[in-house]
Amino acid sequence: MLGKQLYKLAIIDLRLTDWDAHDMGGMEIVNWLSRAKSPTKAIIVSGYATVNVVRDLFRSSVVVDIVDKADFSLPDFVALIEEVMKST
Repeated sequence: MLGKQLYKLAIIDLRLTDWDAHDMGGMEIVNWLSRAKSPTKAIIVSGYATVNVVRDLFRSSVVVDIVDKADFSLPDFVALIEEVMKST
């Protein structure tokens, strides 16, 4: 999936319950993209992000924004995606 094709944008849920059991949560995907020096940018969606997690995510070269599920607004989310796509 990620290793075979280049994507401009990845929308990643920080907590991926199907993958967390296999040590492939959202944070691992961000780390993989960073290590691979991928040009892919990431928007993180989470209801579990702590200050420390947010700080770690923004140290990554791929994360451009974090969306809190509690404050989710579809129009704002679409606008964010459009903004990121224009800048990549």
